[in-house]
Amino acid sequence: MKAWTAAAMAMLASAPAMAAPSAWTSVFVQGVHEYRVGSTGARADNMTINCPIEGSPTMSVLINGTLPPEGEQVGFRAAGQSFAFRTNDNGTMRIDDRDRSATFARFWRAVRAGSTLTVSFINGAVANLPLSGSAKALPALPCGGRALPDAKHKIRL
Repeated sequence: MKAWTAAAMAMLASAPAMAAPSAWTSVFVQGVHEYRVGSTGARADNMTINCPIEGSPTMSVLINGTLPPEGEQVGFRAAGQSFAFRTNDNGTMRIDDRDRSATFARFWRAVRAGSTLTVSFINGAVANLPLSGSAKALPALPCGGRALPDAKHKIRL
């Protein structure tokens, strides 16, 4: 009984740590640079930026373990600036034209400079993600300075 009680107490004590925001991570897997911050688990708040070697960058966010509604605006606030990106049919945001590429470049700089990223969904869900360490995890130029797509041309931001 004492062993079970000790194990249960250890699990309860570690539960808040599992939900705590994490540090920025940066990995390169199968041709995609992935940058991620936030918590993990069923009720996670996090953001992931994917920068493929070929193709358009994408962003995804979870608030309380839920993707944003499809086709809706997701609001972001960092370093005193506000940004909005529209989700596609799977709840992610694709950076695939000149306007979104320019906004994405400003967003990238604000994320590197800010201390907190506030993410909000149209349904009222809100999360605050830590930006400490973002300047080390994210290259100075969006997606490492590679050309970002627009509708007809590659543009470097």
